[in-house]
Formats: sequence, structure tokens, C-alpha cells
Amino acid sequence: MTYEMNLKELAVSAMKTRKGQRSDKGIQAETGKTYSDWFALLDAAGARKMTYNEIVAILLSQHRLGRWWAQKLTIMYELERGLRQKHETATGYQISFSRTFAFPVSKLFKMWHDKQARSQWLLDDALAIRTATANSKLRGSWGNSKGRVEVSFYPKGQSKCQIVVQHAKLGGSVEASRMKKYWAEALDCLKYALGK
Repeated sequence: MTYEMNLKELAVSAMKTRKGQRSDKGIQAETGKTYSDWFALLDAAGARKMTYNEIVAILLSQHRLGRWWAQKLTIMYELERGLRQKHETATGYQISFSRTFAFPVSKLFKMWHDKQARSQWLLDDALAIRTATANSKLRGSWGNSKGRVEVSFYPKGQSKCQIVVQHAKLGGSVEASRMKKYWAEALDCLKYALGK
């Protein structure tokens, strides 16, 4: 798994464990402190005025946390203190959505790569594919916007495959939420078009 993918997964994990949804049990077992304890330490260090990388550096060097916990805590802190909005990353707004299908990767890749096949299920198709690696990945632009779409295919044996859609360079949190819903519905349509 790449470092970039780890950061995306951390952001998704942090979004799911925001205030009111998080549990201190796991973090306390792993780090010896609760979220509130960590947030108080970061407040005292002046983290509200720091960049993401500066906060991570404090957690790594002064508190000797592993990189994963330092990054997750930083994202959680930024969300909690209103320094980061939902779906916001250091490079703008992005979302990801995944679904597993009971079809081989070659069939699913064709349903995305072939424009005619794609038109059967992707309504308002604004995807312009720029690069493709067979049965692995597609990258392209989205309509006239600056949006970028990356579709990754992860085979799960011979007859199953997970598809992960990442849509980046979105215009803000409202557009990000709208596109997350759009891709959820699009993958439902793909499932229907495949007959399962």
C-alpha cells in the first residue's frame, strides 16, 4: 500500500470518528491518552496556528508517536477545532467511494473503459479517460471542471473485485458531498446494469 493511499485512508478513518462518533478506548490503549488529552496538549503547543505537517512533527518528535497515530490525531484535531472541513485535504477537497462486485476484474474494467458500455450505467457521463492500465486503474478529468477521477480495481479472487472511485480537486465541501452521493448512486446503477 502506498504512502498516499495511507493518508487517504487516515482521512476517511478520521472523518468516521469525529466528535460524537469517536471512542477513546482504542486510542487510549495505543497511545496512553484520550482524544481530549491529546487535543489539550496540541492546544497548549499552539497547534491551532500550525500547518498539518507542523502538528504531525510535534507528535512524532516530542511525543514519539508512530506516523500513523500522529497523522490520524492531526486530522482529528483539525476537524475538531474547525481547521479542516469534511472532505478537505491539503490539496483541496476530495471524496472516495468503494464497492465490491461479484464479477471478474476484466468485466468491470471494460464497463468503465469502454465508453459505450459506460453509457449504459453512468448517467450524465462527464468522465474523459486520460490514462488506463488494463484491469488496474483509470484516470481522467470530470467535465469542464478541474475535477480529477481515479478508478482503481482490486481483484478479490477470480470472481470478485473491489472498485474504488476517488474524485479530487472538488470545489468545496458541498460539491464533495454531492459527488460522494453521485458516485454511490452510479455504482448502484453499475450493479443493476451487470444484473446483480
